[in-house]
Amino acid sequence: MNDERPTIRELLETKLQHIDDRIEGLDRLLTQRFDAGDKAIAAAFMAARLENEKDSASLKERLASMNEWRTTYGDLTASKVNQQTFDGAMSNLRTEIADLKTRFDKSEAKAGGIGSSLTTIMSVVGLLIALSVAVFTMVHQSSATVVSPAVVPMQVPH
Repeated sequence: MNDERPTIRELLETKLQHIDDRIEGLDRLLTQRFDAGDKAIAAAFMAARLENEKDSASLKERLASMNEWRTTYGDLTASKVNQQTFDGAMSNLRTEIADLKTRFDKSEAKAGGIGSSLTTIMSVVGLLIALSVAVFTMVHQSSATVVSPAVVPMQVPH
């Protein structure tokens, strides 16, 4: 017979070598895919961590802003005049206006001239303006100091 033909043993060894080569190639391919998957997962986790840190920083800024707003609002509510104080001041103003009307009526009855009446009217208007400015200042001021001597300084609790 012809010696050029491979023997069964040689054929089996060639086939076995071919199968081993294929297995090694598939093993390398799977290893590369697993490594690429691991790298992708690691990159995704890193991106998620960075996003979480950004969200956390944003949340901290928002909470700081909210706390600042709460503080400002608390300061505003502490320095404003309450309803009871305002009502008391208005009651005093109404009483003084009624007294001034009475005085005006009496002085108008006594005084026969227009000059006297005009002076009284101007005095009443001036006093009303002064009292209105005093109440307005008291309501809108941020400290307890009152500018007008017509209004008694009131301490507003802080």
